[in-house]
Amino acid sequence: MNRTACWFVLGIFALFALVSVPAPSTGSTIQLELNAQGFVKATFVNDGSSNSIQFVTVFVATPGQGTPARYDFTNVKQGDILPVQVLSGQTASYNFMDNDGELIGVGWNKPIYGTTAQEAAILVIESASMTPVVDENTLSYTISVEADVNENHPLQSVQFEYYMDSNGSRTVSMAGGPNIYSAVLPGFRGENTVYAAVHAMDAQGKTWTYELNPFTFNLIAINPLCGLTEGDQNVLVQAQKESRISFAGSNDSVLELRYQNDGDHSKLVASHVYDEDQSIQEVQVFYYTDQLVNQKFTNVRSGQVLSVSAPATAEIQYSYMDSDGAAQGMGFFLSPKKTNDPEFCQEQPQHISCKPQSVLIESAQVLGRVETLKVQYYYDMEVIPLEGALPQQVFWQYSLNDKSYAQSTELSKDGSVYAGSIGPFRDEQFLYSRIYATSASTGNELKSVPDRWDFILASENVQCQEICFDKKDNDLDGFVDEDCAILPQLAIEESIPSAVVRDDNFEAKFTVINEGGSDSNEFEVKLSWNHQTYMNEKISNLSPGETRDFTVSLFAGNQETKKELLIKVDPSNQVQESIETDNEVKKLISVQTNAFEIDFNANQTGILGDERQIQVRDILRRNVKDATLTLTYPDGTTQAFKTPATGIISFRLTLPGTYLVKATKEKFKEFEGEFSVDALITRFKSPINVGETQTIIVETINGIRAPGTGIEVRTPGGKIEFLQADEAGQVTFQVKEGGNYSFKASRNGISLTEGQFITQQILQEVIGTVFGFVSDFVGKEPLDWVLSAVVLALAAAAALYTFSRSKQLFETGMLAESDRRRHALYQLAVGAIFLAIPLVAKAVSGNTAAAIIALLEMGGTAIMEYVLKQARKTASIRVQ
Repeated sequence: MNRTACWFVLGIFALFALVSVPAPSTGSTIQLELNAQGFVKATFVNDGSSNSIQFVTVFVATPGQGTPARYDFTNVKQGDILPVQVLSGQTASYNFMDNDGELIGVGWNKPIYGTTAQEAAILVIESASMTPVVDENTLSYTISVEADVNENHPLQSVQFEYYMDSNGSRTVSMAGGPNIYSAVLPGFRGENTVYAAVHAMDAQGKTWTYELNPFTFNLIAINPLCGLTEGDQNVLVQAQKESRISFAGSNDSVLELRYQNDGDHSKLVASHVYDEDQSIQEVQVFYYTDQLVNQKFTNVRSGQVLSVSAPATAEIQYSYMDSDGAAQGMGFFLSPKKTNDPEFCQEQPQHISCKPQSVLIESAQVLGRVETLKVQYYYDMEVIPLEGALPQQVFWQYSLNDKSYAQSTELSKDGSVYAGSIGPFRDEQFLYSRIYATSASTGNELKSVPDRWDFILASENVQCQEICFDKKDNDLDGFVDEDCAILPQLAIEESIPSAVVRDDNFEAKFTVINEGGSDSNEFEVKLSWNHQTYMNEKISNLSPGETRDFTVSLFAGNQETKKELLIKVDPSNQVQESIETDNEVKKLISVQTNAFEIDFNANQTGILGDERQIQVRDILRRNVKDATLTLTYPDGTTQAFKTPATGIISFRLTLPGTYLVKATKEKFKEFEGEFSVDALITRFKSPINVGETQTIIVETINGIRAPGTGIEVRTPGGKIEFLQADEAGQVTFQVKEGGNYSFKASRNGISLTEGQFITQQILQEVIGTVFGFVSDFVGKEPLDWVLSAVVLALAAAAALYTFSRSKQLFETGMLAESDRRRHALYQLAVGAIFLAIPLVAKAVSGNTAAAIIALLEMGGTAIMEYVLKQARKTASIRVQ
């Protein structure tokens, strides 16, 4: 290829790279529903300008058949009918990813809209929203809540649960039906971040949950004449809180694994974890090295780091199962920063494993800046990049009032952060924000920021009011904190499990505390379980700061279901409190058959020869005694254990491969699981010269070193030496004699691997180097030797033929002796050149090119000889 062609190809690749840089995504949507024939149809498809979704995975579960069937589709467009039919009784769900590589719904299955025949697949709560309504007379706002439910699924009750700034939950009943339910939350002042969910329950006690994204509501009431400072208002200063993924179905679970590059190996961090006990029962991670490797983790909680031994370049796939036994999130991929299969990615550059994934943003938050005297406010955005990340650009994508109309502004770098502002505003604003960071080397990231609503009241409508307990004359009447009554404040703190064991007793423990500034006097405390009262106690008084602990023993029941536990403090409202909205705690508790929670690696060991501990717990994380645990080794042999009071059994890792674990006990669900142990390999130098230092490294197939390994080395003379691997899993020693060395590796009495290496003198190394050069030139396979011999023969024939015929190039007749010698040297030079050219062609372009050139040489020589003969014959005729 010449230089012009090279530059042309490089230019094409550069243009392709520029065109392939993704534009900031404005979000992707797709909804799948079943048509009249039960086939899956794509609706509401949107992904920017492409109007298609890059990857869609559909899962269809059949009761009693274990793992759901999986169907993968690419480039799904509006109206597409996917060749997946959902039959009556089956359930269907899906995940998807957009064209920009932004992961949507990672680790959770979105239900597919069904028909009455596919009742299990119906999305019961289709949508929910929160809308603020301002009351300028009371300087407060209410929040109107509305939920749209599927009217084909009769419900007994719909409730709205919410948290204000994550402190204490409140629950209100929603009225309406059959498809629209609504409620109004009481008046609020100032700024509140609301975390909320809608719960729908049918007559059989089955509950569905729809969680709303957190929303910040803020009412700014300012009168500059009151002399208040910006700090007194405490407005518009709200740290960004991480959005929680919306989900449907109380039995559904959420798990997202975030990929992080940690040196030479992968680090997975669990986030967005949701299940009834705030942990995921079982997570399986799959990846390829030279074979499929499976690692299993149990009881994974939010923020937990999963110790995955995959190389940093491996493509990781994971699936998980919740505590109810329902399979979730089958077949999600996490991609490394670089792929280890460039040929595949050249053919399919849009595949997820070929798209760079990166975490660039550590945090993003909207800060408020109020100008009190001007009665206006600004929004300030501050983005902190991840340590070590170097974004090229950071954009703030936002919408004001109309979510569909997006604007964008580039944030400026200010020291270690990126910042920008919009405003000023003097009226109502709904702000929707996303942050988009770009990096040419590590990819892009899009991050949502919680939505917010702000409303500023006109100053003439705001009366100066005294702010209690701030020790200031806020209303400028000459008095400080006048008319501020110090009231009691009753609150509840509870530690009640969200799941209990069927046919078992459990304890409901909670504490009532007076957080106010005066005595409470007499009040009641009530506890009801499954709508029946089990405790009704009168408390004569609680002093400020005083607490009262309660423990109530309850019977879980003999059926698997969900039951309501309700605690009420001061239900008749005898005590006048500063806050009246935190006197009730309501919990839906799942009654379940007991199940095993098994930690396959309780003592964190994983190398052959180590002692491994397995710990057995139940769903309440209590150690299980007298469970029968059967361990099947990779070679098929089995070993049975009875768990002691600690629930821990110990055994030695003697073989590489997959270990099967089965646990049984009366009144427990039978458990079957597995874990894998990697084989050990050795790395060393062979051949090695006498006098050099040999290093033997013992490690797993994934590169994890094995310290403490014993190495038995046998020299060529029969001498045996015993060595011990250091903390780095290696031994070093000097090679003192030529010949074959052999060694055996073992740990804790378990034979691991064997090997041997050859020692040689320097002359042997030189001979080996020469032989290696010849071998590289000629080839290592028998066919290579045959082809090389044919090429060499053709080259020699071309050289001899040219040498014998090259006399036609020189004058004939009577020549001096010196001329004849010179002509002979010319002939030798031509023959040597014609011998060398095919050999050079073989080294550069291979045997075929060399053979063609040799044949062309002979043909060219024959043609030249004929032309010269004809020319001389013509010249001779002319002379005659």
